[in-house]
Amino acid sequence: MNNDNALESLSANLVRFDKVGIEILINSQTGESFASISGYARMSGKDKSTISRRCTVAFKTFLKAQIQTTTGLKTVVLISEDTIIDWIIDDNPALAKRLLKAGVRVFLHELAGYRVTSTAVEKVDPIDALIFGLQELKKVQADLELLKQRTALESQRTDHLQEVVEQLDAELERIFKPDGDYYTIRAYAKIIGLKTLSLTEAKALGKKATQLSKEKGVTIDQLPDPRYGTVGCCSEHILAEIFNR
Repeated sequence: MNNDNALESLSANLVRFDKVGIEILINSQTGESFASISGYARMSGKDKSTISRRCTVAFKTFLKAQIQTTTGLKTVVLISEDTIIDWIIDDNPALAKRLLKAGVRVFLHELAGYRVTSTAVEKVDPIDALIFGLQELKKVQADLELLKQRTALESQRTDHLQEVVEQLDAELERIFKPDGDYYTIRAYAKIIGLKTLSLTEAKALGKKATQLSKEKGVTIDQLPDPRYGTVGCCSEHILAEIFNR
């Protein structure tokens, strides 16, 4: 069998899995598993370019296969189980320990007379696969709908909270407003038609109003505030001058 035929034969039997960014390929005929260069890089914690150079200079020939990805058909280098064992011990000792533990369990089961199998090498009926795919699609659609409902509900709660805060501000302004035409920065902004005023803008205008009040000897009063304790109130004349600058 020439190289092209071997590539085509191997590619036809490979099933691609991509879990948390780790690309794994399993031969559905033999059960043999491989990692792509990017898959092994993510698995080991090494840079992808490092693994790519390692494959280039290694004194061995790596199998290649064509696989279908989200960006189309591409040819990938296959890092075999044996190579993973050789490299992972130095690259990621913690993961190597987990792999060794899994291998020990399989070995002991077989030693005890049990047969260890994998569904990755079972033949799947196309109709069953289609039904399973549709079921999974329905689950995803249900999750998306639930997320949309929760997002809409959170948006409604945020809008309602903003309305409550604005009503509370207005009520406090009415109850605790000092004698004379004195207003907070936000209250005066609403009076003159500014519907939105950011916290940064309010603070900057407040500093200007305080400075101008001191320069002109105009009293600055304090108004109780549920969020900040108290908030400054300045004369309407001062505020008019500040907002017109």
